Amino acid sequence: MLVYDVQQGIYDDAGTEHVEYRVRMSRAEADALLANFDPASATSPPAADCRAVARPIAAAVAELVAP
Repeated sequence: MLVYDVQQGIYDDAGTEHVEYRVRMSRAEADALLANFDPASATSPPAADCRAVARPIAAAVAELVAP
């Protein structure tokens, strides 16, 4: 998975600052994520599967705001 084009200093109409990013994943990564996704279950996909998506995003945001 690739997280790129991370930007900060983007504000909505209410003046709230946002961080914007793009995520690119392979078809295999998307298929693996969806294989464990049940839209009817609030605990789906499992935390371990979500980490594969969340950690690269968190790392990209951390690099953006690092001193």
